[in-house]
Amino acid sequence: MKDYKKSAEFTLVITYVLMGLLICFAVILPYGVTWYVEKMGRSADLATVVMLTCYPCTPLAFVAILSLQKIMKNVLKGNIVNENNLKCLKRLAVCCFVAGMIMAFAGSFYMPFYISGGSALFCSVVVKVVYDILGHYIKKDEE
Repeated sequence: MKDYKKSAEFTLVITYVLMGLLICFAVILPYGVTWYVEKMGRSADLATVVMLTCYPCTPLAFVAILSLQKIMKNVLKGNIVNENNLKCLKRLAVCCFVAGMIMAFAGSFYMPFYISGGSALFCSVVVKVVYDILGHYIKKDEE
């Protein structure tokens, strides 16, 4: 087995774990945020800000994880550079960008969201660069 297939299998396993964690996170979030606000003596408004930021990002994370799963399944089949992976990469970049913008806006209410938002926006840029490079090779092959 080639090294890239081992990496793809590992990444696929990680996506399943992340999907489970995301579901748990969505269920536990209100309780966890409420506990944190009470324990640390923070403003009750913080719980609202965190939930209003995290819940819109949850479906985006779900779609991003599904896109990564599709890419890894294609890679395992030997389809590395194709239109399906390109569509998944574009979807992944858009999800990261939108989540990054949501969190960057929320950073004005709770500063740690600036870090998360910046990280998501950076990931969006990296994925967009990979998307552009693969798109170039796919167009080149069609000519």
